[in-house]
Order: sequence, then C-alpha cells, then structure tokens
Amino acid sequence: MLQSAKRKLNLVPKSQSTKKEHCEGCKELVSLYAHLLNKKMHEMHLSGKKARSTLDGNALLELICDNERFDVLSENMKYACMKVLEANKEKNMFLLNFDGASTAAQVISKRYLFERKREICTVATTACHHASFDIANVTKEKRTQCRACNIVAQEVEKTHSKIRDKSSKGLRTFLEDELCLELGYNYHPYGWLENTCDEMMEEHIDNVLEVVNFHRRIAGAMSSLNSEPDESMPDMLCKEIYKCKPQTDELRREAIDNLMRLRSQELNKEGDKEGAKRMAPHPEDLEL
Repeated sequence: MLQSAKRKLNLVPKSQSTKKEHCEGCKELVSLYAHLLNKKMHEMHLSGKKARSTLDGNALLELICDNERFDVLSENMKYACMKVLEANKEKNMFLLNFDGASTAAQVISKRYLFERKREICTVATTACHHASFDIANVTKEKRTQCRACNIVAQEVEKTHSKIRDKSSKGLRTFLEDELCLELGYNYHPYGWLENTCDEMMEEHIDNVLEVVNFHRRIAGAMSSLNSEPDESMPDMLCKEIYKCKPQTDELRREAIDNLMRLRSQELNKEGDKEGAKRMAPHPEDLEL
C-alpha cells in the first residue's frame, strides 16, 4: 500500500519540450515509476515484509528524472519528466493514482499501467490528449494490417524523436528491444497490433530504418523552405512494406471525431464544466 505526501521540487529547466515530447515524457515517467515500484515491492517481499506493508511513494520519486533511463533519452524527455512532477507537486495527483493495495505483478501489468498512463497524462497533467490513447480502440472490421502498420510506425516515429542516439544503430536497439513489448502500455486493445509489429521489427527492420532516415532527410531539406513532406513517415513506411494506402489523415480524423464525441458527452453532464474544458480540442492537439 502506498503512502502519498506532498513533496518539493526545485527545477531549473535546461530546455523546452514540444506538446508531443511532453506527452511522451509523461508516459516514460509513469512507466519508470511503475517498474521501480515493482522492483521495490519484490525487495520488500524477499526481505520478509508482511503482506499489505506500506511503501512511501515519495522516496521512489526523489530524483527519478535523474534515473539512468533518462540518460539514453533526449534532454527534452528529462525536462518533460520534471515538468510533470512540478505540475503535480501540490495536489500530488501522480502518487494518488498509485494509491491503494497492489501486487508487484499488477503495477506493471499492461492494462493497469495503460490506465495509469491515461489517467495521469490526460487528467492529472494534461500532458497528452485523450484521443492519443484511443487510436487502437476501433471495431474489428477496422483492425487491418495497414492500420496496425500505421500505429506501429507512429510509435517508431515517437521513439526516434525521444531517444538521444538517433543513429540507425541507436534506433534499431530501441525498436528491437522495446517497441513491440511495450505496445500494451500505450494502447488498448493492443493484441491486434502485435503480429504486425513483430513482423515489422524482425523481417522488415532494415526497411523501417531506411524509410525513417529517408523521410528525415526530406523533412530537413523542406523545413528550410518552410514546408513539409507531402507524405507522413508512417504512410511512406506502410506503403513500402505492405503497399498500403495513406492512413494517417484517416486515423487523425477518427481521433478528432472521437474527441468531439467525448467533449459532447462531457458538456451534457450538468455542472461538469472542468470536464468539458478538459475535452475541448486545441490546434496543437489535433496532430496525434
């Protein structure tokens, strides 16, 4: 059982993070905290601690943004981590989401951690928008290989953005070691994505790396002209591997429609003005 308490943070931001980086940094923080919590609970069990012993969550949060995990991520990820904790230092909403009785296995289970990420990163901090967690929650007839490819490719793009070593070797390490294993932490349901992800990271990893680098060069060249590529990296990659038609715009439209539906539901709840405000889309949130 966790004990929550107020804590103080003295932050000196060294960099700024974009909306997407803020969201990814929040997800990284929640995942890291859960795994540290799991490790601590195992240690308590091995030391003979009785069941339902209490654990001070504040101690695990101390200097968590200086954890070695952030050494391999970009500086903006570390800044986003500090920003999330700073935003919650008064209400302490971060720790409240982990309050209560839990087992070591439960705190790192995919569904439990997915729910913690969604609650902390959309409600407690507003680092992410709700729609970013619903993109895989579609009807069975829409669970196609091309759609799965696009979602996985978006994760590839996010991974490339957040890691420190952006070389092909650095990216390959993260993709092969982590990406498919962590789908369930970021999407629900996620089972329909796994086969496509495994295939992309095992059989087509060279294609993935080539397209990422090619698209990055194009984007870099066009940015000097205040322009951007006509084709998104996920669309380019899925066309290369599976001959898919563009999916990115369709997924974005569906996410926005879902977002507006949720906002409408909140507006219909009498007295829930804060909920309605939280659901209201902002321009920078519409690009998921």
